[in-house]
Amino acid sequence: TSGTCPTTSRHTTTSSTESSRHSFLSEPASQIVCVRPAAVQLLVVKGVLVSADSNKALVRRHIELAWNEADFDALSEVWAPDCVVHLANGRDVIGLDALIEQLRGAVLVWDDRDCRVEELVSERDLVANRWSFHAVGPSGDPLSMTGMDFYRIDGGKLAEEWIALGIPTND
Repeated sequence: TSGTCPTTSRHTTTSSTESSRHSFLSEPASQIVCVRPAAVQLLVVKGVLVSADSNKALVRRHIELAWNEADFDALSEVWAPDCVVHLANGRDVIGLDALIEQLRGAVLVWDDRDCRVEELVSERDLVANRWSFHAVGPSGDPLSMTGMDFYRIDGGKLAEEWIALGIPTND
């Protein structure tokens, strides 16, 4: 039997041999042309139910609060108090208070900030974020930069971040 999977638009084929191997299914294998993977992956970590979507939402919220709104006092809603951030220069920032001070110095020097999440990928307790940043520097020159960050989520909060920066350009 052959057909097209409505989810992936791939051509599928089921042979009579496959039908006999799938006898545990409630429908005969000849009736199954596409099996859609689960859309939501759920995980329980330290008693907290998390999903890929909820983990991505934490990262999006962090970017919005820190880089676009400069609302540093609200970062406690997304960051764990004992968080660790591994900066691109090799230094580590340990603890939420230290992170807030680091961000104040890194964010507030820029005017007309626009930090955009370009792509998020989440698996288990990790989220990868590909981002772009556009702003005007203290001298009035525009700056554009891209980068990638990896976050580890623990107990429904951002617990750890690894930062990789691209090369800044003036455009």
